[in-house]
Amino acid sequence: MQWHNFSSLSDYCPRPGTKPGGIFIFSLNNMMKPRSSYSKTAFILLFSVFLVAAVTKAKSSLPDITLEQAKEINADNTVIFLFRHGERCDRSDMPCYSDKSGITITGTEKAQQEGIKFATIFSEYDIYSSNAVRTIQTAKFFSGKEPVVMDSLSDCNNDLYKTLESIARESHKRNIVIMTHNHCLSFLARDRLGKKFKPAYLDALIMHYDGTRLILDGKYNKEA
Repeated sequence: MQWHNFSSLSDYCPRPGTKPGGIFIFSLNNMMKPRSSYSKTAFILLFSVFLVAAVTKAKSSLPDITLEQAKEINADNTVIFLFRHGERCDRSDMPCYSDKSGITITGTEKAQQEGIKFATIFSEYDIYSSNAVRTIQTAKFFSGKEPVVMDSLSDCNNDLYKTLESIARESHKRNIVIMTHNHCLSFLARDRLGKKFKPAYLDALIMHYDGTRLILDGKYNKEA
């Protein structure tokens, strides 16, 4: 007895002039073609995806610096912490602390919590802020005192370096906290380390001044 493989009704009831199983045989022959070229193409595609992902990660990853590590850097250098302000009220549905130009009540609470944690390692520091209401409020709740307000801390370009160096030279406590803006932090990460950095509220970068130049160490690891 001869058996046939039927892949469809057309195989079982072929048109005149065709053989049963013709469609099935055609498909099977195609499937049995060498797959080395397909495998090579798939490998190249997978490798390309992996390479792009690796390059993207390298561009976006900054070194994580803990408070303890920052304290070690501080032994011989002036350390500067640049924080993004707390939660903006004009971009949130949460209740405002004052008006829309400032931060939310939640933002004040988180700033205070971060300040308490920070003070366990750096009990004394100078506090600075840009001239925006949201950064001033964040600085007050973080430190519990009035910050030194500087308009130039809103200049997120090469002029920012002059401001930071001036602050570092004049600092008496050699520990500096600055409340600034996300685009300033993004600029510093990109300009100094070639990295992408999109800080969330109260994320920070850590820099140090060795007496001659500013060095970006990395981003503050708040989870450590």
